[in-house]
Amino acid sequence: TILRLQHDQELVVIQATGTSDWQLARPIMKAALWASIILTFMTSWLTPVSLASLQSERHAMNAQFSLSLLQDGVFNFFGNDLMVYFESRDDQGRLLHLILHDQRDKEKPYTLMAARGQLITDGNTYRLNVEDGRRQSLNPERQIVDQLTFSRYEIELPKTVGAMSQRWKEPDERTLFELIRPESITIYDINNADELNTEIHRRLAIPFLPFSFALPILLIVLKGYKPRRPVLYPIIKGLFVILLIQILVFLCTNIALNNQYLIPLIYVGGLGPAFLALTYLLPSHAAYTKKLELTR
Repeated sequence: TILRLQHDQELVVIQATGTSDWQLARPIMKAALWASIILTFMTSWLTPVSLASLQSERHAMNAQFSLSLLQDGVFNFFGNDLMVYFESRDDQGRLLHLILHDQRDKEKPYTLMAARGQLITDGNTYRLNVEDGRRQSLNPERQIVDQLTFSRYEIELPKTVGAMSQRWKEPDERTLFELIRPESITIYDINNADELNTEIHRRLAIPFLPFSFALPILLIVLKGYKPRRPVLYPIIKGLFVILLIQILVFLCTNIALNNQYLIPLIYVGGLGPAFLALTYLLPSHAAYTKKLELTR
C-alpha cells in the first residue's frame, strides 16, 4: 500500500501534513506483530508436532518394509526360519498359490500350501490368513508326513515394528516446551546438547523475522524509491533483502552450533535488520516532531 502511495505521489502529501516515517511504520509494525504471533505458534508447537508425527509414520513404514512389500514370484525370507512364496496377487491384493515354510519351532517345522492368502496387520504384528490349503509336517516318531487340510488358517509373522518410543526425537521434532524442559534426559540428549540448545535460541529468534523483513523493505520504499519509476525495482530489492536476511540467520545458526559462545549471533541475525531499519526511521520521527513544534 505504501509503495502504491509513493508511486502515485500521494505519500508526499501525507508527509507534508507532518506525518513522520515512524508514524507510517506503525501499521507495518502491527501487521508484523500479528505475523510474529502466528509464527511463534507455528514454530513452537504446530510445526514440530506435525513433523514428529510424519517422522513417526516414516519410521513405522521403514520398520514394516520387509513385510509390507512381499514380492510375487520370489522367495521372501524373514530371517533364517520363515519363507513365503506366492505366484501373484489378485485385484483385491490377496496372495495367490502360496507356499510357506516355517521352522521357528525347531522340533516341529512345517510347510503350508494354500490357494490364497491375505496379509493383515494391527500396526504392531502381521498375520497371514490363508484359505483352501493343506499343512504338512514330518512326524519323527512314525517317520511319515502328517497332512492337515483346512479351509481357513492363520499364521502370525515375525514382529518387525520396533518400539516407537525408543526413537530419538530430532530437535526440530520437539515443541519449544519439550526443548526447554524435556520429560526425560537420555544419553542422546546429552551427546547432542549443543544442537538442542541452539534449536531453543533459533526458535526464540524466529518471531523477530517479520519485523526484520518488513522494516527494511519499508525503508527501501520510503528512502530508496522515487515516484514514477518502475514499481518492479523496489519489489526486487525487497525480495533480495529477505533472501539476504534468511542467509544471515542460517549462517549465524550454523556458527552458533559449532561454538555455543556465539549463540547471541542468532538474535543478531533475526533482530539486527529490524534494529538497523529503526535507527533510520526514528531520527526522521524526531525531526518531524521538532518541525511541528517550530510550526506551533
